Amino acid sequence: MPLPGVMKNLTLQQRIEKVLQEVVEKQYGITLPMVVEPPPKPEWGDYSVPVGFKLASHLRRPPHDIVRELAPVVEEALADWVAQVEPVQGYLNLHVRTEYLQDLIQVTATQEDALLPRLKTEDRVLVEYVSANPTGPLNVANARAASVGDSLVRVLRALGIQADSEYYVNDGGGQIRALEHSIEYVLGERETLPEDGYRGAYLQTYAHQVRHLPRGKRGRAVAQMILKDQMKDLWEFGVSFDTIVHESFFHAPDPEDPKIGIYHKYTQAVLEAFDRHQMSFVEDGALFLKTDAYGDEKPRVLVRSNGEPTYFLYDLAYHLYKFDRGYTHLVNLWGPDHLGHVQRMKIALDMLGEALGDPRVRGDRLTVLIVQQVHLIREGKRVAMSKRKGEYYTLQDLLKEVKKDTARFFFLLRSTSSPLDFDLSLAQQLSKENPVYYVQYVHARIASLLSYGAEHGLSPDQADPRALTRPEERQLMREILYFPDTLLGVARKLEPHRIPHYLLRLAEMFHAYYQKVRIVGEDPDVSSARLLLAQSVKQVVAKGLDFIGVSAPNRM
Repeated sequence: MPLPGVMKNLTLQQRIEKVLQEVVEKQYGITLPMVVEPPPKPEWGDYSVPVGFKLASHLRRPPHDIVRELAPVVEEALADWVAQVEPVQGYLNLHVRTEYLQDLIQVTATQEDALLPRLKTEDRVLVEYVSANPTGPLNVANARAASVGDSLVRVLRALGIQADSEYYVNDGGGQIRALEHSIEYVLGERETLPEDGYRGAYLQTYAHQVRHLPRGKRGRAVAQMILKDQMKDLWEFGVSFDTIVHESFFHAPDPEDPKIGIYHKYTQAVLEAFDRHQMSFVEDGALFLKTDAYGDEKPRVLVRSNGEPTYFLYDLAYHLYKFDRGYTHLVNLWGPDHLGHVQRMKIALDMLGEALGDPRVRGDRLTVLIVQQVHLIREGKRVAMSKRKGEYYTLQDLLKEVKKDTARFFFLLRSTSSPLDFDLSLAQQLSKENPVYYVQYVHARIASLLSYGAEHGLSPDQADPRALTRPEERQLMREILYFPDTLLGVARKLEPHRIPHYLLRLAEMFHAYYQKVRIVGEDPDVSSARLLLAQSVKQVVAKGLDFIGVSAPNRM
């Protein structure tokens, strides 16, 4: 999903991209977007842009000739921010003025949100995540989705995007019936557990709490109890939702009404729109949607031959409800078992928008992140879990072994598209090998350092950043420069794992700086400037940790 809106406060990287585009347009009459990124090695500059390679096919000239020609023009255009523009092969390597970095540090140290880019947009984003069945406790895969979704909402809101969070309760007929039958088995009212039944000791407690209810009413009652406990677990995990929507809302007006054909208005609107535009057809008593005519591999069932609607139909009604509430961009976090559902859902939304004549309803306004599985590792061995055997490792189990901060940090160490190995033994260590401890310790160390400086009459408030001249200091300033673009990358790509990786790089640089340089030394001017740099690092670390729901302690 492209990031909606227009930037109000451009980052330096965006300013450079804008100026470069203007230079190329003026020089060659060619309009091309410029992609400016940090180079792999610091000696190659602070930013690098492959403009020669981009223009070579247009100008029919070698890339190195183009960048040699452009370098002095670009250097003049960027003189306020850039000290040197170096042509290398087909790249322009840009060296930012040290004075600019020094001034940036002074602002960052004193203004908490100084580095946050802001977006001006009327678009609204709805992030739906976790959305577990209310048939059992939340597991570690749900916890990973919770970490990702909550962090995304935090970042989007910080950038000025209207973003809301939502939890979709899958309390439809199939799951509730299976839960009902499982309760009957637990209470001794059934001889065998149904094939689709739910196993696990957790069901014993719930079943005995509803045994007084008549058969047929217990499944929904237990589902409500489980949902309440799921919300409690998520709250302890630092996650809450703006809205909770139930699948049963899209069934009959009365969820207990057994009559087939009495649908909620959104479900009915979907069926009528498809029927009106001849996008659906009946075969062998079942109702199909002609998704194959729009690129799907086959038609999809909306209503089974027995008259029971499919989850697909209710999901379409739910997404229509999302758009109807004014959301312009939808982000869904789904498990890997839903991978095959993504394309057909986008196709069906395009069809629905066409049938309704509603330009808001479009498949390209839905972005689905597939959150891959979590494998728990203990002392080098994978922890065995089996849904079939009822062997669960729940979010509650995890929080009994690992602190919330650690769990949330660990869940974001890999992209959602990759399975995650969660090392329980490492997560329990209080050492630099534990990544969250390593980052949090920077914040605590700097808090102590600032207190020590104050005791010696030193304050970063009146510091002159021009005293920061060491290479290690410039490296730290350079890394802080990249923080706002890291956040934009999170929002553009919907990849919150960029934040912990950024924080680990910054932490590594500061720990090395602290070991090599005496921050509070004999020269008060230099000491104050170094405290200013440390305070700036502290501000960025605190803000980065907050975006991923992790605390920034002053003592450890």
